[in-house]
Amino acid sequence: MKKTVLILCLIGATLLAAYAGEPETEPEVTVQQTITVTRTSPDHEAEDDASAETIQAYGGQDLAEGLRAVPGLAATRRGAVNLDPSFRGLHATQLATFVNGTRGFAAGPARMDSELSHISLHEIQRVQLVKGPYALAWGAGAMSALNVETFVPAFAANGGETHGSVALRYGDNQKRRDGAASIWHSDETWRVQLFHNQRYNDDYRDGTGREVPSSYETAESMIGFGVKLGAATSLQYKGHYQDQSDLDYPGRLLDATYFKNRLHDLKLVSENRGVFERVQFQIYSNHKDHAMNNDQKPTATANPNRRPPFPLEITVETESNTHGAKAAAAFKAAGLSLTLGADYYALDQVAARRIARRDTGMVMRNQVIWPDATTEVLGGYLSLHHKSLGLTWNATVRFDASQTEIARASEFFQDQTAGDLDRSDSDLSGAVSVLVPLKPAWLLTLGAGSVVRVPTILERYADRFPSTAFQSAAEFVGNPELVPERANEINAALTFKQNRFFLSTDLFYRVLDDNISYQHDPNLTPALPLSPATVYRYINGEGADYAGAEIRWQLQAVAGLTWHSSAAYTYGKDDETDEPAVGVAPLRWHNSLRYETRADEAWGEMRVTSVAGQNRVAAGRMEQATPGYTLVDVQGGCALGKGLQLSLGVRNLGDKSYVDHLNSRNPFNGQRVAEPGRSYFGNLSYRF
Repeated sequence: MKKTVLILCLIGATLLAAYAGEPETEPEVTVQQTITVTRTSPDHEAEDDASAETIQAYGGQDLAEGLRAVPGLAATRRGAVNLDPSFRGLHATQLATFVNGTRGFAAGPARMDSELSHISLHEIQRVQLVKGPYALAWGAGAMSALNVETFVPAFAANGGETHGSVALRYGDNQKRRDGAASIWHSDETWRVQLFHNQRYNDDYRDGTGREVPSSYETAESMIGFGVKLGAATSLQYKGHYQDQSDLDYPGRLLDATYFKNRLHDLKLVSENRGVFERVQFQIYSNHKDHAMNNDQKPTATANPNRRPPFPLEITVETESNTHGAKAAAAFKAAGLSLTLGADYYALDQVAARRIARRDTGMVMRNQVIWPDATTEVLGGYLSLHHKSLGLTWNATVRFDASQTEIARASEFFQDQTAGDLDRSDSDLSGAVSVLVPLKPAWLLTLGAGSVVRVPTILERYADRFPSTAFQSAAEFVGNPELVPERANEINAALTFKQNRFFLSTDLFYRVLDDNISYQHDPNLTPALPLSPATVYRYINGEGADYAGAEIRWQLQAVAGLTWHSSAAYTYGKDDETDEPAVGVAPLRWHNSLRYETRADEAWGEMRVTSVAGQNRVAAGRMEQATPGYTLVDVQGGCALGKGLQLSLGVRNLGDKSYVDHLNSRNPFNGQRVAEPGRSYFGNLSYRF
C-alpha cells in the first residue's frame, strides 16, 4: 500500500508541474471567521453562512463547545476543554473531522480529546459542516463531516504588506485567561505568518456554586510559509505545535497529565490552466503524545471500605500518529465539472496502562490498551458537478481499501478471541444530490448517499477499556471480526429567502447497517478492581434507525435589529435492543435578538437557549434521563478605535444549574459533569 502512495505522490507532483499558469484566487487579507453549513455536497453553493463571532463570544473553552449553537450539533463534556462534537446521533469517527483537509485522530483511548481539540479558536478562518454522506471527496468514512480551515494570508498584489492581531480574553468563572498574538507579511511572491496562543484556567463553579475540577494550561504556536512557484502555482507549509498540561477530567477515571500535538502540512496548488480548474497535492503528519494519571482521583487514597483498600497509582501513556497524502485534479469537459482524486492515511496507535500500589510501589498489572495497531486506508473517488435546465447536480463515488494490523496482544485478549487478529476490508460508497430552484425565492435540496466507516482500533482490539459511547465506566473488549458499519441516508431541505426574511427546513432519515454495538459477555472479567463486574464485547448489531428535522429562520424587523431562531430534533432507535439509540441529544431551540449600528461600530445581543428533557434513553445500557433547562446569555461590543474592539457579556445569566444529556458521568459518584454557572467575560482585540 505504501508503494501505491508513493506513486500517487509522483503523479500529483507531475500534474502540478505540468499545469502551472494563471494566478490563484486570493483569499481575504483579514481573518473573517464564518461557519458554513452545507446540507448536501460541499461542491454546491454555500447554502447557509453565519458569522462565527458567536463561537468566539459564546464558545467557552474550545470549538466544539461553541458549535452547540449550530442546529443538530451537540458536544460531550468530559472536562472543561476538548469537548467531543456529535451530530444527529453520530459520534467519534462517525463524524469525520478534518483540519485544513488533514486527518488526525484522538490521542486518548477514552477520547479525552476530540480530533478538533488542538486548534486555537483565534486561528480559525472557517468551519464547514456537511450534513450527511456528501463529503466523500474529503476522506473515508464521512457519514457527516466537519472541516476547520485556519487563516492563510493572501499574496499582496502591489508591494509588501504586514498585518497582525492581538487578542485578550478573560472570564471570571474558572478565572480564564487567554492571550493570542499573530503577525504576517506578504508580497507578490512570498508570505510568512506566526501565531501564538496561551491559556490558563482554574476550576469552575456550576449553578449551585459547587466547584467542578476543570483546571488546565495550553500553549500553541504556528508558523506558516507560502511561495509562488509560478504564475498559477503556490506551495504552502504550516506547522502547528500545541502543549496542554495538567487537565482535570471529572468525567473520566483518570486526569490528563499532558497532550502534545505536532501537525505538519504541505500543500501544492495550481489553478486555472486550460481545462484544469484546480490541481492539488498535499502531504501531512499529525503526531500526538498523551499521558494520564489518577493522582487527584479517589483511587489514589486508601479506603478501608473499598476493594482494594490500599491506594493505587494508575498511569497510561499513549501515542496516536497519522501520516497522509492527497492528490486531486478538477477539470471541465462539455459543461461538466469532474474531479478525480485519491487519498491515503496511516494511523498508528499505542497505549499501555500501568497499575501499582501507591504505598509500596509494587506493580500489579501492565496492560496493553492500544496494542501497537495500525490502520491504513487508501481511497479513490470520482466526483461530477453539472448544471442543466436550472438544476445543479453533484454525484460522487468512492472506493476504499483498508487494512488493520496488530503487533501484539495480551494473553487474555488472545484467549478470548478466535481467528486472525488482522483485518482487510474493501468498501464502496456513493452519494448524489441536486438543487432545484422552485421559484425565485425558493430552493429545494434533495440528496441520498451510502457511506462505510471502518471500525476503530479500540473497537477491534480494546482489552477491557471503557467505551466512549457508554456513559458508565464499564469495561469493553474489542472484536477483530467486526465488519465496517454502513450509513444509508436520504435528505431533503427547503429554503426561502426574500428581502429581510430567511427560512430553512431540513429533514433526514438514516439507516445504520452492521452498526457497531455491544453486548454483555459473561465470560469476561474486568481488569480493574473498581470497575463494574459486567464486561461488554463490541459486536455488529442488527441496525439502527435515525430520523430528524431542523428549522431555522431569520427576520430583520427594522434596520439593524435581527431575530434569529433555530431548532433541531433527532430520533434514534437501536434494532439490536429494541430501545432508543444511545447518546441522542434532545430537542434544542435557540433564539437571539441582535442589534447592530449602521457602521457596525457597536452591537448588542441577547440569546435564549431552551433544551428539552431527554426521556428516550437506552435504560438497558445504563443511560439515564436528563431534565430540560433554559439559559439566557447577554453580550455586546463596540469599536474603540481603528482596529480595536471590545466585547463584554454574561453567559448563563440566571446561574442555572444544568447538565447536557451527552455529558459523561463521574465514574465515582455517577453524576453527569455539570455545565458552568454564571460567567462574566470580556474580550479585547486589536488588528492592524
